[in-house]
Amino acid sequence: MGSEIKIRNDDHPTAHVAIGVEGVGWTHPDHFTFLVLQVLLGAWDKTIGGGANLSSRLCEIVASEQLVHSFSTFLTCYGNTAIFGNTFVADPHKVEDSVYEVLNEWQRIANSATGIEVDRAKNKLKATLLMQSDGIGGACENIGRQMLSVGRVLSPAEVYLRISDVQVSDIKRVAKAYLSDVSPAVVAVGPIKLFPDYNQLRGWTYWNRL
Repeated sequence: MGSEIKIRNDDHPTAHVAIGVEGVGWTHPDHFTFLVLQVLLGAWDKTIGGGANLSSRLCEIVASEQLVHSFSTFLTCYGNTAIFGNTFVADPHKVEDSVYEVLNEWQRIANSATGIEVDRAKNKLKATLLMQSDGIGGACENIGRQMLSVGRVLSPAEVYLRISDVQVSDIKRVAKAYLSDVSPAVVAVGPIKLFPDYNQLRGWTYWNRL
């Protein structure tokens, strides 16, 4: 069931938007597929530069078209469920285009994700997890999180194997199941006069291209 909270404040210079759907919990077989999907959608901030050479297609679009100030993909997991989606900060006149590009990319991945971009996302995820475990603090946090979530510590070899096992077909299957034809939860705060109507936004979760 979708939901929408909009708080209009035209005194604020930028709009802050979050769009989320239900995901899967820590122990679900598709958990690692969601992790790869998170990297596939990516994150970007205008302070880091980049544009046409970004690895994420969505980040490349929002950067090259200057749609947002910052953009991220989030995956917040719980015992048997999760919240997955995107947040962004944009100028008032670019909010509608930004929402469209996010939802359009969800559908593109569900229908047309390629092996090259999925492999790139898997390699980036492995590197990120390796860097997060570097040092005593990161290693302890990783051990604690795994003990609380799955009841044991997964070795790096097992984690990398599970990431490697994610195929393009898995990405498409999960994206179609959780990101296509859905009623997302939406939060928008700021100068959101041009924010799309929820029914219009809901319609963008379809893929009607031939």
